[in-house]
Amino acid sequence: VVRGDELRCTACRVEVSCAKKNHVTQHLATAKHVTAVEKLKRRAVSDQSIKDDIYAHFVQNPTAVGGTLSLDEQHMRYRIVESFMFAGIELTKADHLRALLQRCGCASTDSSHLRTLVPMVEKHELERIRADLSGQLVNIAFDGTRRLGEAVNVTCRFCSPTFQLEMRLIAFVTVAKSLSGNAIAGMLTTILLQQHNIS
Repeated sequence: VVRGDELRCTACRVEVSCAKKNHVTQHLATAKHVTAVEKLKRRAVSDQSIKDDIYAHFVQNPTAVGGTLSLDEQHMRYRIVESFMFAGIELTKADHLRALLQRCGCASTDSSHLRTLVPMVEKHELERIRADLSGQLVNIAFDGTRRLGEAVNVTCRFCSPTFQLEMRLIAFVTVAKSLSGNAIAGMLTTILLQQHNIS
Protein backbone atom coordinates (compact mmCIF):
# COMPACT_ATOMS: atom_id res chain seq x y z
CA VAL A 1 0.00 0.00 0.00
CA VAL A 2 1.46 3.34 -1.03
CA ARG A 3 -0.81 5.49 1.07
CA GLY A 4 -4.33 5.21 2.35
CA ASP A 5 -6.40 3.09 -0.02
CA GLU A 6 -3.98 3.08 -2.97
CA LEU A 7 -1.82 0.23 -4.28
CA ARG A 8 1.28 0.58 -6.40
CA CYS A 9 1.24 -1.27 -9.74
CA THR A 10 4.89 -2.14 -10.39
CA ALA A 11 4.32 -2.92 -14.07
CA CYS A 12 2.51 0.35 -14.90
CA ARG A 13 4.28 2.45 -12.23
CA VAL A 14 1.03 4.05 -11.13
CA GLU A 15 -1.09 4.08 -8.00
CA VAL A 16 -4.41 2.24 -8.19
CA SER A 17 -7.29 2.87 -5.79
CA CYS A 18 -8.27 -0.24 -3.85
CA ALA A 19 -11.26 1.36 -2.06
CA LYS A 20 -13.41 -0.93 -4.18
CA LYS A 21 -12.44 -4.32 -5.61
CA ASN A 22 -13.64 -3.40 -9.12
CA HIS A 23 -11.09 -0.56 -9.30
CA VAL A 24 -8.24 -3.08 -9.15
CA THR A 25 -10.07 -5.52 -11.43
CA GLN A 26 -10.64 -2.81 -14.04
CA HIS A 27 -6.98 -1.79 -13.94
CA LEU A 28 -5.79 -5.39 -14.37
CA ALA A 29 -7.99 -5.73 -17.46
CA THR A 30 -6.68 -2.62 -19.25
CA ALA A 31 -4.58 -3.06 -22.39
CA LYS A 32 -1.90 -0.82 -20.87
CA HIS A 33 -1.51 -3.12 -17.84
CA VAL A 34 -1.46 -6.32 -19.91
CA THR A 35 1.21 -4.84 -22.20
CA ALA A 36 3.25 -3.60 -19.24
CA VAL A 37 3.15 -7.02 -17.54
CA GLU A 38 4.35 -8.75 -20.73
CA LYS A 39 7.17 -6.22 -21.03
CA LEU A 40 8.11 -6.82 -17.39
CA LYS A 41 8.20 -10.60 -17.98
CA ARG A 42 10.47 -10.21 -21.03
CA ARG A 43 12.75 -7.92 -19.07
CA ALA A 44 12.94 -10.43 -16.22
CA VAL A 45 13.93 -13.21 -18.64
CA SER A 46 16.59 -10.98 -20.22
CA ASP A 47 17.91 -9.91 -16.82
CA GLN A 48 18.16 -13.51 -15.61
CA SER A 49 20.05 -14.58 -18.73
CA ILE A 50 22.56 -11.77 -18.24
CA LYS A 51 22.90 -12.49 -14.52
CA ASP A 52 23.67 -16.12 -15.34
CA ASP A 53 26.46 -15.01 -17.70
CA ILE A 54 27.80 -12.53 -15.14
CA TYR A 55 27.85 -15.25 -12.48
CA ALA A 56 29.70 -17.63 -14.83
CA HIS A 57 32.18 -14.87 -15.73
CA PHE A 58 33.15 -14.20 -12.11
CA VAL A 59 33.32 -17.93 -11.31
CA GLN A 60 35.88 -18.27 -14.12
CA ASN A 61 37.64 -15.01 -13.11
CA PRO A 62 37.41 -14.86 -9.30
CA THR A 63 40.04 -12.11 -9.01
CA ALA A 64 38.29 -9.77 -11.49
CA VAL A 65 37.25 -6.34 -10.22
CA GLY A 66 33.70 -6.49 -8.84
CA GLY A 67 33.79 -10.19 -8.03
CA THR A 68 32.90 -9.59 -4.38
CA LEU A 69 29.75 -7.58 -5.19
CA SER A 70 26.24 -8.98 -5.11
CA LEU A 71 24.81 -10.26 -8.39
CA ASP A 72 22.35 -7.36 -8.50
CA GLU A 73 25.18 -4.81 -8.18
CA GLN A 74 27.20 -6.56 -10.91
CA HIS A 75 24.10 -6.58 -13.11
CA MET A 76 23.60 -2.83 -12.58
CA ARG A 77 27.20 -2.15 -13.64
CA TYR A 78 26.60 -4.23 -16.76
CA ARG A 79 23.50 -2.18 -17.58
CA ILE A 80 25.43 1.06 -17.10
CA VAL A 81 28.05 -0.07 -19.61
CA GLU A 82 25.38 -1.32 -22.02
CA SER A 83 23.47 1.99 -21.86
CA PHE A 84 26.58 4.09 -22.46
CA MET A 85 27.61 1.94 -25.43
CA PHE A 86 24.09 2.02 -26.88
CA ALA A 87 24.06 5.82 -26.66
CA GLY A 88 27.57 6.12 -28.12
CA ILE A 89 28.90 7.84 -24.98
CA GLU A 90 32.54 7.37 -23.98
CA LEU A 91 32.73 5.32 -20.78
CA THR A 92 35.01 7.84 -19.05
CA LYS A 93 31.98 10.13 -18.80
CA ALA A 94 30.48 7.62 -16.35
CA ASP A 95 33.03 8.94 -13.84
CA HIS A 96 31.22 12.31 -13.86
CA LEU A 97 27.87 10.57 -13.20
CA ARG A 98 29.20 8.26 -10.51
CA ALA A 99 27.94 10.41 -7.61
CA LEU A 100 24.48 10.63 -9.15
CA LEU A 101 24.31 6.87 -9.78
CA GLN A 102 25.39 6.14 -6.22
CA ARG A 103 22.79 8.60 -4.88
CA CYS A 104 20.19 6.52 -6.74
CA GLY A 105 21.47 3.37 -5.06
CA CYS A 106 23.71 2.09 -7.88
CA ALA A 107 27.11 0.80 -6.82
CA SER A 108 29.06 2.26 -9.73
CA THR A 109 32.83 2.25 -10.06
CA ASP A 110 35.64 3.84 -12.03
CA SER A 111 35.31 3.68 -15.81
CA SER A 112 38.56 1.68 -16.06
CA HIS A 113 36.79 -1.12 -14.17
CA LEU A 114 33.58 -0.76 -16.17
CA ARG A 115 35.56 -1.37 -19.37
CA THR A 116 36.12 -4.99 -18.35
CA LEU A 117 32.41 -5.61 -19.02
CA VAL A 118 32.56 -4.37 -22.64
CA PRO A 119 33.33 -7.85 -24.14
CA MET A 120 30.30 -9.29 -22.32
CA VAL A 121 28.05 -6.50 -23.65
CA GLU A 122 29.41 -7.11 -27.17
CA LYS A 123 28.74 -10.85 -26.84
CA HIS A 124 25.09 -10.31 -25.91
CA GLU A 125 24.60 -7.72 -28.66
CA LEU A 126 25.96 -10.13 -31.28
CA GLU A 127 23.63 -12.83 -29.98
CA ARG A 128 20.68 -10.44 -30.23
CA ILE A 129 21.62 -9.47 -33.79
CA ARG A 130 21.92 -13.13 -34.82
CA ALA A 131 18.48 -13.83 -33.33
CA ASP A 132 16.98 -10.82 -35.15
CA LEU A 133 18.47 -11.89 -38.49
CA SER A 134 17.77 -15.61 -38.19
CA GLY A 135 15.68 -16.74 -41.17
CA GLN A 136 15.42 -13.21 -42.58
CA LEU A 137 16.04 -12.05 -46.14
CA VAL A 138 18.49 -9.22 -45.63
CA ASN A 139 19.97 -6.43 -47.71
CA ILE A 140 23.65 -5.72 -47.00
CA ALA A 141 25.37 -2.37 -47.45
CA PHE A 142 28.89 -1.28 -46.55
CA ASP A 143 30.62 2.07 -46.54
CA GLY A 144 34.11 3.33 -45.90
CA THR A 145 37.46 3.18 -47.63
CA ARG A 146 39.93 0.41 -48.25
CA ARG A 147 42.97 2.44 -47.25
CA LEU A 148 45.21 1.45 -44.33
CA GLY A 149 43.96 2.62 -40.94
CA GLU A 150 40.51 3.73 -42.07
CA ALA A 151 37.17 2.22 -41.14
CA VAL A 152 34.52 0.16 -42.89
CA ASN A 153 31.00 -0.22 -41.51
CA VAL A 154 28.54 -2.90 -42.58
CA THR A 155 24.77 -2.58 -42.12
CA CYS A 156 21.87 -4.83 -42.99
CA ARG A 157 18.19 -4.11 -43.51
CA PHE A 158 15.26 -6.49 -43.22
CA CYS A 159 11.49 -6.42 -42.85
CA SER A 160 10.16 -7.33 -39.40
CA PRO A 161 7.09 -9.57 -38.85
CA THR A 162 5.10 -6.35 -38.33
CA PHE A 163 6.30 -5.08 -41.74
CA GLN A 164 8.60 -2.44 -40.26
CA LEU A 165 11.91 -1.80 -42.01
CA GLU A 166 14.67 -2.60 -39.51
CA MET A 167 18.37 -1.83 -39.76
CA ARG A 168 21.28 -3.25 -37.76
CA LEU A 169 24.94 -2.29 -37.66
CA ILE A 170 26.65 -5.68 -37.91
CA ALA A 171 30.31 -4.62 -38.20
CA PHE A 172 32.55 -1.60 -37.73
CA VAL A 173 36.17 -2.50 -38.42
CA THR A 174 39.45 -0.67 -38.89
CA VAL A 175 41.29 -1.67 -42.05
CA ALA A 176 44.61 -3.19 -41.01
CA LYS A 177 46.04 -2.97 -44.54
CA SER A 178 45.04 -1.62 -47.93
CA LEU A 179 42.43 -3.93 -49.44
CA SER A 180 41.70 -4.90 -53.01
CA GLY A 181 38.16 -5.50 -54.22
CA ASN A 182 38.58 -9.26 -53.73
CA ALA A 183 39.94 -8.72 -50.21
CA ILE A 184 36.91 -6.58 -49.29
CA ALA A 185 34.61 -9.32 -50.62
CA GLY A 186 36.47 -11.86 -48.48
CA MET A 187 36.17 -9.64 -45.40
CA LEU A 188 32.40 -9.21 -45.94
CA THR A 189 31.99 -12.96 -46.45
CA THR A 190 33.76 -13.64 -43.14
CA ILE A 191 31.57 -11.12 -41.32
CA LEU A 192 28.35 -12.50 -42.78
CA LEU A 193 29.04 -16.24 -42.67
CA GLN A 194 31.25 -16.73 -39.64
CA GLN A 195 30.15 -13.94 -37.29
CA HIS A 196 26.44 -13.70 -38.07
CA ASN A 197 25.54 -16.96 -39.85
CA ILE A 198 24.02 -15.05 -42.79
CA SER A 199 24.17 -17.02 -46.03
